[in-house]
Amino acid sequence: MELTAEWNKDPNAYLKRYYTLYYKKEDNLYVRQAPNKICVLGLLEASADSIKSIKFNTDLIGQNIKKDTVLCELTGSDDKTRSVQAFMDGKLLEFNTALTDNLDLLFNRSLDYGFLAVIMPKHENSSIQLQEYQTDI
Repeated sequence: MELTAEWNKDPNAYLKRYYTLYYKKEDNLYVRQAPNKICVLGLLEASADSIKSIKFNTDLIGQNIKKDTVLCELTGSDDKTRSVQAFMDGKLLEFNTALTDNLDLLFNRSLDYGFLAVIMPKHENSSIQLQEYQTDI
């Protein structure tokens, strides 16, 4: 099919076509929002020099979360810890636990396989949740 022919050349073509991409540059985050309003949260940029481990707060899976809920902690090569917050109210559906064994996904595939979490926004009108995000980088 012509519609999906491009997907073989560019695996991200599906994401580009069906998911709206939002940025929160000051916090180094992105959100990909699916047509059903589910949001995929990830880091815009990650450096192998700056992150050596990730620890997810797995007790939160299936729970309601708030904007300031700490989803995970990133430990840097300098042993300093940085917290990543949800930045939206909703229900945490899952973490990308593949990152605990393969941090390389975070560095080289952050916009697809290297996402951090999947969140169902609280409000039916998800633009309320994404008002702090922008669509241009």
